[in-house]
This record gives sequence, structure tokens and C-alpha cells, in this order.
Amino acid sequence: MSDFMSYDPWRKVTTRNGIQADLVISALQKSIRRGLAEEACTFAFEMYITSPQLEDKMWRRLQAISVEDVGFGDLSAPVLINTLNQMRQNFPYTDGDRPIFFIHAIRYLAAAQKDRASDNLKNIIITEFEY
Repeated sequence: MSDFMSYDPWRKVTTRNGIQADLVISALQKSIRRGLAEEACTFAFEMYITSPQLEDKMWRRLQAISVEDVGFGDLSAPVLINTLNQMRQNFPYTDGDRPIFFIHAIRYLAAAQKDRASDNLKNIIITEFEY
């Protein structure tokens, strides 16, 4: 992987409660992958209360998770996650209703059947191009 693709701008950022942002982002995805909705929601809320930028990062991860981890396990997942992301933007960042959209998205993704075949195929093709 090139240096450009491996650079993580969140590595040097800490959350509102002093946790490394890249660790929280990773924990969010791993919790969803393992079906641990409550834990994933806790990590997501930590991202949300830290900054609008980290909230945006959370939504980009949720969109990626809907394809990378859920994939063919639930083909409607990307559509729902994209719709919830659009809906949350109708509420100001400080609106108490705004978190309900990522809570719902995470519960859905955590409960969904998982299929990582598209991500596996992507990694195989990337590896083939390295030679």
C-alpha cells in the first residue's frame, strides 16, 4: 500500500474524552462487525460529541461498513445508511434528535448478516496489481 493510502489523519487527534480518534474509529467498526450494537453506539457517540468533523468521519465509516462488512448479507444496507446520513443533515449539529440517526444506522448494521466477499475480492485485486 502506498504511503498516501496508509496515512491516517486521525492518528494524532484525540476525542473529547482524551481517546485517540483512530482507536475509536477502529473500535466502532469492530463492534459493528461483531454485532455489538451498544458498544458501537458508545464509540459513535464519543465521535459525535468530539466534533462535526469526526461525526462526518463516522458517517463515512458507516457507509463503508455497509458495503465492506455487510455487503451481500443485506444489499439494502448502503441505501438505508445513505438515507439516514442525508436525514441527519436536516438537523443542526446541536439538535438532540441528531444522534438518533447514527444510533439507528449502527443497530441496523450490527444486526445485519455479514458478508465480506466484496472487500476480500478488492484486496485480492489490489495484491495482484502490486506485482
